Amino acid sequence: MGEKRLTEGEWLAEEKDDPYRMLYFLHRLRKGRPSARKARLLACACVRRDLGALKEPWQRQAVEVAERFADGQASKEEVRRAQDAACGRPDCSYWAARTDSHCMAAEAVLRSGHQCDEAERAACGLLRCVVGNPFRPLPRIEADWLAWDEGVVVKLARAAYEKRRARGRLDGARLRVLADALEEAGCADAEVLGHLRAAGPHVRGCWPVDLCLGRK
Repeated sequence: MGEKRLTEGEWLAEEKDDPYRMLYFLHRLRKGRPSARKARLLACACVRRDLGALKEPWQRQAVEVAERFADGQASKEEVRRAQDAACGRPDCSYWAARTDSHCMAAEAVLRSGHQCDEAERAACGLLRCVVGNPFRPLPRIEADWLAWDEGVVVKLARAAYEKRRARGRLDGARLRVLADALEEAGCADAEVLGHLRAAGPHVRGCWPVDLCLGRK
């Protein structure tokens, strides 16, 4: 991963993507480091990208329990059992359940088979979706926007988060509707609206969706 500090331009540039260096940079941050929840969701997204349907029961269990734990819907004991079931398998799903830091997320990315240019670019795209730009404070989502039209923004964000498509991806059409609602509510932030309207891929932990739902 290297120890040279990343610049903002390097973080945003897509032509020289290096997910391990980006994750190591996040791990070394003293202020503004994304949460363990985001690291875990990133690992799950990377695993889902390669395993697709997660055919084996212990694969599905490891990833699904890890995702539920990230959102406070599974216990530590459930995660431990999922880790035990996946431990020793020639597979990366163990690391989805194991991850609680950005260094461990790097291990999940590595074990997920992200060792070619195309796969590493995909991992970096997921990372930017979950983290955003760590060199700048996240935009604010105003309370008035969330309360607008009987809370429709929150309802749309929750539906986008929960009703996923293949490989755990968020539905781009739902995200674009969410962007439209935010704009009607008064949001003019190009970064927020642009990300929601971008092609993606988008996954759980997507930073504008998290902002709308008050999740870190």
